[in-house]
Amino acid sequence: MGWLAKCGILLGLGTVTWHYIGRLCDSKRKFQNGELIVVTGANSGIGLATVLALAGRGCHLVLGTRCAAIGQTLRDRVLQQYPTATIDAFVLKLESLASVAAFSENVRNLNKPLYALINNAGAFFAPPSLTEDNLEYVYQVNYLSHFLLTLRLLPALKQQPYGSRIVNVVSQAHRAVVEVPTKAEHFCGSLYPDTVTNRFRAYECSKFCLVQFSYRLSELLTASSNNPTVHCIDPGNVETSIYRHFPPLANRVLFYLQKPLRILLIKTPNEGAQGVLYAVLSEKSPPFYVRRFWDKRVNDFDEINPLVRKEPLADTLWKRSRQQCSHHLLEMML
Repeated sequence: MGWLAKCGILLGLGTVTWHYIGRLCDSKRKFQNGELIVVTGANSGIGLATVLALAGRGCHLVLGTRCAAIGQTLRDRVLQQYPTATIDAFVLKLESLASVAAFSENVRNLNKPLYALINNAGAFFAPPSLTEDNLEYVYQVNYLSHFLLTLRLLPALKQQPYGSRIVNVVSQAHRAVVEVPTKAEHFCGSLYPDTVTNRFRAYECSKFCLVQFSYRLSELLTASSNNPTVHCIDPGNVETSIYRHFPPLANRVLFYLQKPLRILLIKTPNEGAQGVLYAVLSEKSPPFYVRRFWDKRVNDFDEINPLVRKEPLADTLWKRSRQQCSHHLLEMML
């Protein structure tokens, strides 16, 4: 094979990688006032990569983890790498609305304005089950608990004098929802028959709810210039533990057979975190929907499912979500 052919192959591979993987966020921003940043799902995947990238920048990180022991181990790990970092870790079980409320109180009790809330934690292809709140697990973990956490932390976000940001990690899967609410309503909190199709649809609908909530919240908050801004970050396909229930990746043989293809098409957690870092570190407020922040030719707003902007549907989701969280909402919330 001639050198021109080899160069062509390398260029082609580079183009494919650039398209699917993208570029790193090159911001050198440092925080001067110990700005408070909350990260859910902080102990692995995109959440952990985000924490490690932010820990040396002078912010005060609050980590949400499933148990105190995991939180302490994570805190120790980050401090070993960044000894001067300010880090708190509190228990956050997203399958429990009571745990979400308790976590938010721990954050509020720090008595600091909140600069950024990063709603990152999620579940994919998990077997259908009910949470302690009698709601379907994927729906509550991917959407409803972050709905509640966001509303409970809004007062702290509004206290930030120079603007704050709500950063929700979403997925292109939300675009697969085409029949709402007649077909998908069944997947928005209720238990469903366990089939491959239904597991996919439950994930799609949960992410649709998160994007639609984000869009509606963004509209409500634009009434005041000092309100937080809301941003949906679509990281693409990232190799994290979220796939632990997905047969093609849970099977170790298939996992390793796919390795060469995944190197080109699937992001590492650090690569997947770049959109989140862009949303948090940008000096100017980033766009509402961010998929390929490095490619200025792309209008990522076109990536949003048109159903997201259906006001009657957004009203229905908002009212239902408030009802489902009614025992844990505060009076001053939206």
